[in-house]
Amino acid sequence: LMKHAENIKAVELIQSFLFELENTMESLVQGGEKEIVKKWIKNSATIGKNITLKTNEGEIKGVASKMDSDGALIIQQKGKRHRVLVGDVTH
Repeated sequence: LMKHAENIKAVELIQSFLFELENTMESLVQGGEKEIVKKWIKNSATIGKNITLKTNEGEIKGVASKMDSDGALIIQQKGKRHRVLVGDVTH
């Protein structure tokens, strides 16, 4: 019986995820990229924080200032601006 209850929760989680994914995809189709990026930035635990970002090219320490429309993280570091699409971030 307990195993069945866990499966129901998993199904509800998957349904909820797919519902949100469908809404996001519909928003993209209708040209809502800016709104999606705005929500992403609003919910980000990284924007405005001092971070260390590790990439294959090395390490960048600075302030995560924003995300651009492509989802790249913009980092300010001693007057320089870095635009990064891939890397590991620590706060």
